[in-house]
Amino acid sequence: AVVTIGAITDLNLYIQENPELDNVAKQFIPGYIENKTQLLKDRSVLNWADMLHCPILILHGQNDKQVPPKNATSLALNLGELEKEYQLVILKGGNHMLSNKYSDERDRQIIEWFKIYK
Repeated sequence: AVVTIGAITDLNLYIQENPELDNVAKQFIPGYIENKTQLLKDRSVLNWADMLHCPILILHGQNDKQVPPKNATSLALNLGELEKEYQLVILKGGNHMLSNKYSDERDRQIIEWFKIYK
């Protein structure tokens, strides 16, 4: 079983929407300048979700300012189309890490998920 929290699911779209991160990617992804499109595609779960073979809990905060919740909903739609086992939870008002007043609910969701999928 797997749990994601505030995950980027389409790195190409994320960098298009946050162009300042292009320089960060250049520093950390070898060959980025020469092969940007393919490298970002290879690092985006939406492009290889068919290779996931375990239940996935997707947690995301509705008010995540770092990674928009559409990343979570896109992954959920993709997994649904592939008939993969998943659960999507968007916490109303939640931030990127689902911290502070969202921590207890985040932790409860994760513990319950792993109790079900040992």
